[in-house]
Amino acid sequence: MVTIVTTASSTATKAPCSGESHAPGVCFLTDVEGNWEYFTVFVERSEGLSFTGGQPRYHDDGACELTLHEGWCFVHGGDSCDKGGAVGGSVRVVRTLVALKNKYPDRVTLILGNRDLNKMRWSAQLAFERGSYDAQTGFATWNEWNTLARVDGPCWVADDAKRAAMTPMAYYRKLLAKEKGVKPEEVSDADALLIDTVANRIRWHFKEMMGADGEFERRRLELTFLKRLHDAHAAEATEADVVWSTVASVEEGGFMREYIELGSLAHVHRNCLYMHGGIVGGGCKADEHAVGAVPGSDERIDDVHEWVAALNQWKSTQVAEWIEMPSWSGASLAEHVVELRLENDETSIDIPPSVPTAQREVTRWKTLDGCTLRGGGQALQDYGLFTDGPTVVLGRHLQKTGMPMSVPDEAMDLLNKGGIRRVVVGHTPHGTCPTIIKAGGPGMQEPGLVVVMADTSFSDMKAADNRGSAVSEVQLLDNGEVRVHGVLPDRRELCYTLPDGVGGDAHPELVGWDVPPSTGAVARAIGMDVREMLGKDGFFVKAFLESEAEQLYLLQHVNGFVNKYVYLRPNEVKRMFEAQLEALMSGGTLGEDEHDKADEPTIGGEGSSSMGGSAIEGAASQTASNRRAQVTMHLLGDEEALDGNERHEYALQEFTKQMEMFLEENSEGGVATPGTTNESRISKHLVPTRDNMQHIMKAVLVSTNL
Repeated sequence: MVTIVTTASSTATKAPCSGESHAPGVCFLTDVEGNWEYFTVFVERSEGLSFTGGQPRYHDDGACELTLHEGWCFVHGGDSCDKGGAVGGSVRVVRTLVALKNKYPDRVTLILGNRDLNKMRWSAQLAFERGSYDAQTGFATWNEWNTLARVDGPCWVADDAKRAAMTPMAYYRKLLAKEKGVKPEEVSDADALLIDTVANRIRWHFKEMMGADGEFERRRLELTFLKRLHDAHAAEATEADVVWSTVASVEEGGFMREYIELGSLAHVHRNCLYMHGGIVGGGCKADEHAVGAVPGSDERIDDVHEWVAALNQWKSTQVAEWIEMPSWSGASLAEHVVELRLENDETSIDIPPSVPTAQREVTRWKTLDGCTLRGGGQALQDYGLFTDGPTVVLGRHLQKTGMPMSVPDEAMDLLNKGGIRRVVVGHTPHGTCPTIIKAGGPGMQEPGLVVVMADTSFSDMKAADNRGSAVSEVQLLDNGEVRVHGVLPDRRELCYTLPDGVGGDAHPELVGWDVPPSTGAVARAIGMDVREMLGKDGFFVKAFLESEAEQLYLLQHVNGFVNKYVYLRPNEVKRMFEAQLEALMSGGTLGEDEHDKADEPTIGGEGSSSMGGSAIEGAASQTASNRRAQVTMHLLGDEEALDGNERHEYALQEFTKQMEMFLEENSEGGVATPGTTNESRISKHLVPTRDNMQHIMKAVLVSTNL
């Protein structure tokens, strides 16, 4: 096969860490979304991957050969295609990932994201009579379900008016209205029909159905680029070239079909669980999670490894069904008639026998006239698109504001019992570098869980591709460590390693915790300049940066699509946690006291309220909902021989002793509640039960060990 050697598109270098990793493991990349330039920079920085020969070498199909270094595995977290970079990229990115998987089948895992799974719809929604396509005019004879008047807007948009405004008919009206300088409603159906080419239908798909407006033009640029690798004077790619590239991508031998066939919904490697979205959020209700849930079954599978195997087996069955029956229409549909399902007691449509009965009422696709249409693999398409139930594809480990959300105790317990201590995801863009979320740990629910959110596709919203120069590699090392290295949009280099486990008493182990809001006692413990930078917003510790000149923590606050970043020195962040502990242990309130906001020790922020003199009780109430004061306590002594309940009671006793000592040493400041003794103030709120210990330990940090 002919290969073409080109110059690398970036001058990126390896991160200047304090020694490269000597414990290989998994290098993780996610949500490339067809951005070839970003993908190239990642590979050039990666310690597990490299371009074979040192630079990209393009094969005839656009793939580049990669080398996966000895001892390393690679996981791509899904969403391989769509948005592209300066000259597209979806073809090259997907073909390169597929080639890598085929080269190292046991060491490479391709996770399926929503942008990968939604391509399955093309086999049905772009179905036309093949012999009817005219490359000169761009028109084709659509099958009966895809005629312009019958195609509805996105089925996941519940509002009828909004969905009607997103149909191809509405899209064409807007195009013509802009061209003619009239209102969309002044454009007739007949006029809209005159521009219903296959190319325009694909443009509509990218914009309204896939959130990738402009991908058609980017694909044409990419195809032109690939043609000119072989012939510098080759003509530009045509609309017909893009049409066939799109349609063929989901047919036999197509690059998207092969990615989907090779891909997994979830993957376990050592103590890490990989998936695209996550185990909470998405279609999950409050306090619900996706662990153990397999579509089509009402029974949950508690064993994590059995669950992942069952989920991937279900995916494979769905893909096989899709390949067997890719379209809604024609002979393939008639051959699979087994029953008619009425909708509104008026219209009906045939349902393929391979769709389990339990799934038939869950998945649906509505056309304009109300028919319920089904092609093969429809349940898998819905699982990655919209669902009323748990899905690992659409999960989101974030609160509604965009701040990190903890993992439910039940989910953490199931994962820990299965040996899982890390959950690694993409899907949700979350700032300039990966976000770490910690839950549980010593003295709480052990061993705890670390969630790594690695989608940085919105790292620089001022850049043309929303990424800019930011790129990070996440490494899940075989020794249990999590290592992150890369570069931020401001060109600062980051490189830090978190040890195995949730606890720890040395920097950078505050990464992944929420920072106490700079109010009350915390505000008085830090300088005016820090208070002005933080305001009253809630921050979490995003990353740790270390250079020869200084060490810095990067803090982030999120409110919707608005991100605020602050750099603080380690001692400044440490002092905030120490002040929080002192306020809790001195009997201060968690909310602002209406009578004395200036003097009352306060730990406030989102979700907090005035709770009187019970700081520990307040901390328990607050952290149960939003991790605001979630920190860890290191147990003292040798407690390895104790079981779970004994360990919690032992930790309570040691914690109570420490609080008594602290209050005795600090009782001369008038901070104690009048009329109470240190012992009674402690015993009133610290009841030695497992549940109470869960909440108490979330609100305590032993500052002397920090």
